[in-house]
Amino acid sequence: PSELAEAAYTITGLTGRTQNASLVNAWPNPVTDYCKIEITNTYRGSYTINLRDLSGKLIHSAYEHKNEPTTSYMMVTKNLHQGIYLVEVIMDGTRYNIKLIK
Repeated sequence: PSELAEAAYTITGLTGRTQNASLVNAWPNPVTDYCKIEITNTYRGSYTINLRDLSGKLIHSAYEHKNEPTTSYMMVTKNLHQGIYLVEVIMDGTRYNIKLIK
């Protein structure tokens, strides 16, 4: 007879790393009231953060400026419905995506 095993995992944060050493973090994940998005790389300049649902609908957008190697953005998530969302960071012609869970 075969036995079934169950495992429970808690995701506390997700990280996206690309080949050009950019690092994008989002936590806590799953989110509650707020989510901190942190970007670490050598790029300095403007960037956009978009929050989309899985259908692609834009929920939130912010246009920010990065002056330091590491910058962070606090996103209010308390009014989001439960589900899965995509955080899209666009900077220097490149897109970075992180999945958020509410």
